[in-house]
Amino acid sequence: MLGALFPLIYVGKAEIKSWPLIGVMADFSGTLFIDRKRKNHIAAYIQEIAETLAGGVNVLFFPEGTSTNGETLLPFKAAFFEAPLAAGAVIIPVSLVYTLLDGRPVDKNNRDRVYWYGGMTFFGHFFKLLSHRSLD
Repeated sequence: MLGALFPLIYVGKAEIKSWPLIGVMADFSGTLFIDRKRKNHIAAYIQEIAETLAGGVNVLFFPEGTSTNGETLLPFKAAFFEAPLAAGAVIIPVSLVYTLLDGRPVDKNNRDRVYWYGGMTFFGHFFKLLSHRSLD
């Protein structure tokens, strides 16, 4: 949804690259893949993001490093904030709030149809989400 509002590339976990179809699309779109298991490469990832930003490209990352059911805000992984600071780029905070699913309020009873988190498989969740008429 954010990519529809303004041009950007994403920072995503390396595992996404191996996902059928999604991985190809993410790679083709320029996603910067981060291997979370290689913590010793964090400086190189920050440098790559900073160079991308310095080139005038918007970069989207989720500072929590994961997704949740929307109940709480998790602690931020602060390291990636170094990239926009190094590039002199503007940081724009964004919050995604889903309010209605098929015209009904998103609440504890239906939020698992909207939010992808925990042990949910991506494709199982994705296809359930696509079965709905609308999401606000």
